[in-house]
Amino acid sequence: MQWDAEYERVVAEYAAGRDVGELERQYDLSRAEIEWLVAAAATDQRFSGLTGRPASPAAVTDVGSAARRRTPPVPVIIAVAGYALGVALGLALIVLGVLIEFWALSIGGVVIGAIFGSVMHGLWQGRRGSLITAIILGVVSVPVGLILVVLLLVPASAQAWFAQSEPTRTRSAR
Repeated sequence: MQWDAEYERVVAEYAAGRDVGELERQYDLSRAEIEWLVAAAATDQRFSGLTGRPASPAAVTDVGSAARRRTPPVPVIIAVAGYALGVALGLALIVLGVLIEFWALSIGGVVIGAIFGSVMHGLWQGRRGSLITAIILGVVSVPVGLILVVLLLVPASAQAWFAQSEPTRTRSAR
């Protein structure tokens, strides 16, 4: 999203107390986009006056951590690439099972591909549950898996990546 004068008006009207629903209709923006604009304006010194309060260091840190969360550190990227081999193995089993008409092999390939794919996705997002699953898969698949586990547990950047994981919501908290 590129910042322009229209976005400044949206932020100013939001700060003045205008209803978000009206802003959504008038400017053809979603609620999430309006909230993003307000947060971006609050953290940018040029636009901090639009919200009526100066940018707080906490808000700057929150936006900075969100930007950092987009791309994981290099050890995690390497581990994700290693788990991509598991997805490739699952796809190969699916194709092989179809070719030799052994459907149990294809179903096993789907399961393997789904497990490794979900672990990859969770590692990329920094989810602790995926880290635990990756450790279990790594211990089971010696020696390559152990290398991936070391990449996920030893470097400080990887530890920080998973330490920032959002807590999981329980059903009662909803």
